[in-house]
Amino acid sequence: MRADIPSDRFYRQRRFGPSQFYNLRQAQRRSGLICRLSPTDPDPVARIIDPENLLKVFDLLAATGGSGAGPDGITYSDVNRTEIASALREASRLIRIGQYRPPPEREIRLAKRSGGYRVLKLGTIVHRIICKAAQLAIEGPLDAVLLPCVHGFRPKRSVLTLLADLERIAVTEDRWVIATDDIADAFPSIPIMLAVSSLARVISSQPLVGLLELLIRGHDGQSHETGLAQGCPLSPLAMNISLNFVLDSPYVGHSTNPPYWRYADNICVLAKTVAEGQEALLCARRLLQRCGPQLKGTDGPPVDLRVPGSSAKLLGLQIQRGTGELNLTVALETWDDLNTKLAEAYEYENPTRKAWEAVHGWVDARGLAFDGVENATKRIRRMLADVGIQECPSDVELGDWLRTSRDRWNSVRQAAGLRT
Repeated sequence: MRADIPSDRFYRQRRFGPSQFYNLRQAQRRSGLICRLSPTDPDPVARIIDPENLLKVFDLLAATGGSGAGPDGITYSDVNRTEIASALREASRLIRIGQYRPPPEREIRLAKRSGGYRVLKLGTIVHRIICKAAQLAIEGPLDAVLLPCVHGFRPKRSVLTLLADLERIAVTEDRWVIATDDIADAFPSIPIMLAVSSLARVISSQPLVGLLELLIRGHDGQSHETGLAQGCPLSPLAMNISLNFVLDSPYVGHSTNPPYWRYADNICVLAKTVAEGQEALLCARRLLQRCGPQLKGTDGPPVDLRVPGSSAKLLGLQIQRGTGELNLTVALETWDDLNTKLAEAYEYENPTRKAWEAVHGWVDARGLAFDGVENATKRIRRMLADVGIQECPSDVELGDWLRTSRDRWNSVRQAAGLRT
């Protein structure tokens, strides 16, 4: 089973009924047959846009919750397989003859805790199916190019794998100065030609690169010069491969630079001195400025964890130096992020389901930082109730999720050679 498909137990716990559970299992079985490309595929575009392949992707997206309605107001539950199959055959035909044009998108403005808005762009379900099919097809070849220091939007990598590697380097190399920063407006600041040229460095098929460019540019076509649409399945891959060539590889290529990690738009450096950490962030800033994106510079100076009482923030966690390990707690603003995700659930077709998935994802990434579960479970249930989600997980269910996350963290640490 793919890691990005929820488990049977996950959906049994959600009590969404036998029909939804049956559809999920059907989609899981079919997902193993969805096109995944290899470097030797003679006609990758034909494999991706094959109507049968697109129909399997529809099954997957419809069963796993998908996004809300597109600009036409249609959701996955509004169409049956016969109707969507006809629409997908027509879209496939238009792509083959070079006449497909991505439709307009529906914009959703979501308030950011730091101020301003994050804009999600949702295309029609047909367009999203095509983008998802392309993403699933190319993620293998692209993932093989990304460096081990990149942990976001990748199969078998997560916040946990980054933190375990960070702790391993801190302990074994005696590096306790953490320097962090974020890429400002990461998705909106990526030039389209940077994304396309980066994809072309990995993908040899020009027709496939042409299709990817068509999908990434969207409805505005050649006039869309900057910004990857948040909400498009291809955007995380396009950002990762773009930053691989302009930031990750050049930074790591400097042998004198201290160890570096990136999770989506968050970067982290482990240095031996504050000065070394500052120089490392300056190097990253210079590399990014060559192509457009910039670092925010709002995280403050590097933090020396050897100083008593000092702590650093990374990926929603507060990090302190322990006895031969890192001590992790949940940062206060991370609770605000969860509350935002719960409020955003109402933008989706099934708010209860989306809220539960948001809680599960949040707990899965941060359960490692909870020593006890009682206070955490009560707080999460209260937050769900506050946003109007009436069917809340029980204390037992939430406790299971937290303990499972903690156990998985211990497994990841053990795999990294750390003591548990």
